[in-house]
Amino acid sequence: MPTLMNDLKSRISLTAQELFLTEGVEGVSMRRIAERVGVTATAIYRHFPNKEAILEEIIGAGLTILSNYLTPALKADNPFERLKGLIDAYLRFAIEQPRYFDLAFLVPGPTTHLSQELERHTHATFKLAVEQVGLCMQAGIFRKGDPIETAVYLWSTAHGLVMLHRMNRFGSNAEDFTRLYRSTIERAIEGLREKT
Repeated sequence: MPTLMNDLKSRISLTAQELFLTEGVEGVSMRRIAERVGVTATAIYRHFPNKEAILEEIIGAGLTILSNYLTPALKADNPFERLKGLIDAYLRFAIEQPRYFDLAFLVPGPTTHLSQELERHTHATFKLAVEQVGLCMQAGIFRKGDPIETAVYLWSTAHGLVMLHRMNRFGSNAEDFTRLYRSTIERAIEGLREKT
């Protein structure tokens, strides 16, 4: 019996994610999930007490996907390449996983708990960037300064560009935007380099 219950919970979770990916947060409702899974809404409530709990599942899946984008960047040999890899992974996540990006950065959090989970993950990701910036400063790649301020500068540049793209301010062509993003980030990074 526990296996059947777990299987149903997994089906509910996957169906909710499918609805989210095709229709966004607005498309996720207990009734629609129940219809797709072929159960009653009451059966859904046995596993998820409300829509918030379903959104927690979706956010959890999105954060796992974001981590999968970021983790390979941390395997680079030096902090400069790791930092560039993190910035590029952020771009790829936004372009390839736009619904999850929107949920994390554009859709207002429905509850304090969800907001806290997103904030915790964002803090951990930002901390990785700060560490790489600090190491770049120690290695003489970037001029000395406050690693947090420098990381904020780079992240706000990257995030601002991606947000403008998500709102179609640069047109909808992902390849053109990718070129613009990378060249703008390169220009920002060049301004941080230690002068020789």
